[in-house]
Amino acid sequence: MIRGLPFHVCRRLRAICAAILLLASLPAGAHPHAWIDVEVEARFDATSRIASLHMVWLFDDIYSAYVTQGLSFTGNDALDPERTARILTVMMKNLARFHYMTTVEAGSRPVKFAPPEDTSIMLRGRSLELEFTLPLAEPIPALQGPVTYSVYDPSYYIEMLHAEKDDAIRLRGAPAGCRFELIAPRPDPERVREAADLDRTQQGRDGLGAFFAERVTIRCD
Repeated sequence: MIRGLPFHVCRRLRAICAAILLLASLPAGAHPHAWIDVEVEARFDATSRIASLHMVWLFDDIYSAYVTQGLSFTGNDALDPERTARILTVMMKNLARFHYMTTVEAGSRPVKFAPPEDTSIMLRGRSLELEFTLPLAEPIPALQGPVTYSVYDPSYYIEMLHAEKDDAIRLRGAPAGCRFELIAPRPDPERVREAADLDRTQQGRDGLGAFFAERVTIRCD
């Protein structure tokens, strides 16, 4: 799990280590300020179309403590049900304003989403885990061309990267010949400098996070 120190940034963002080292140490207030480990399962329907993305987001424990402060524990990694429901409602409402921090493209065409389904939150130890399914407004025929998705905070206040585990990206129900490729971010030093100059009270310009976002392309032959 990421804790925000430059060493950990380098460990997870190997592609930008050189740029960060060029800028020396980052100031204490530099973006990002929270971290999320992401798992994504692209779900295919019976006609070989990508119908939804199933998400699991694991927040860093410091941010989790901030979100869940004042909640009572009921055991088995659970939170008080009534207050949990309120947190989940507010969280999903806020995410809707930012298109659930997710972009999907079929070729170069942006894809819209239907309202999320199967939303839930729970605690994994001291880390908050958010889970939801994001249906596509129109399923994408995967055999007609590549489909690309990214999950990121546009302002880069939160760094969102796929979890460091073998099955962080999954293709469920995909036809034979489908595969995915994860493309690591390679922001130029100017974007790294821009993020480093922002403190907690400042908002990164909309789109800054795209320079630090992983891209996953799904292709089916």
